[in-house]
Amino acid sequence: TGVPFANKDKKTGIIVEPNSVDQLHYAIKKLLNDNSLRSKLGRNAKKRVNEKFTVEKMGESYFNLYNELLK
Repeated sequence: TGVPFANKDKKTGIIVEPNSVDQLHYAIKKLLNDNSLRSKLGRNAKKRVNEKFTVEKMGESYFNLYNELLK
């Protein structure tokens, strides 16, 4: 299924159920045949990574988590 907090279905990728060969086949085929969708998902994924998963953002998240745990 992917990592839900990282991958948003139909926004940054296509999520399929574990062990579902049919869903995986459909998702791969859809991406192979739809240049526009591939481009859109790629752009959205890159934007999400740059907004949420930079070294700075991850460091800030850990810092905030540690502060909460120490309260």
